[in-house]
Formats: sequence, structure tokens, C-alpha cells
Amino acid sequence: IDGVDSIDDSILLRLALIEQQTSYEKHWRQAMHKRIQQRTQQHNYAHAAELARFYLEVENCPKDAAYWANINWQHARTFKDKALLELAMASEEMQ
Repeated sequence: IDGVDSIDDSILLRLALIEQQTSYEKHWRQAMHKRIQQRTQQHNYAHAAELARFYLEVENCPKDAAYWANINWQHARTFKDKALLELAMASEEMQ
């Protein structure tokens, strides 16, 4: 997808969520996977919350969601971040 590198992580997440609900296509989900690879290689965890939500809400992969939510919690300790971590960990325990 042209210009995907300039799309903010939170917007990319929302596009993947919409795509999941409306289409069998996986363009935005694949773009988000590529973004996750980039973030991991660069050790850039500034958008770890979006990555956790992607694994929780789009990919239904609680283990990866818990991993990213934990990284997010280490860097940003707001009520919202704690709730995300707890949700991811509870989802992981249920599997």
C-alpha cells in the first residue's frame, strides 16, 4: 500500500480493525504486521499500546498482546495502560 510508512500507528490499528469487520482482505493487517517488525527491529516501543491492542483485538493472540502491553506498562503507567495490561493478561490466562 502506497504511503503506509507515513501512517501513524494508531490510525493503522483503526484501519486494521475496520478491515477485520468489513472485509476478507488483509492489506491493513499485513501493513500492521510490517510495522510491528519495524518497531521490534528498531527497539522502538513508543507505540506498544497500539501493538498490544492489535494482537488483542485483531489477531486474537493474547500472548503477544500481553508481551506488548507489558512493554507499554514499563514506559507509560496511566490508568488506561494498566487496564490494557490487565485485559491482555486475563485473556492470556483464559487460553
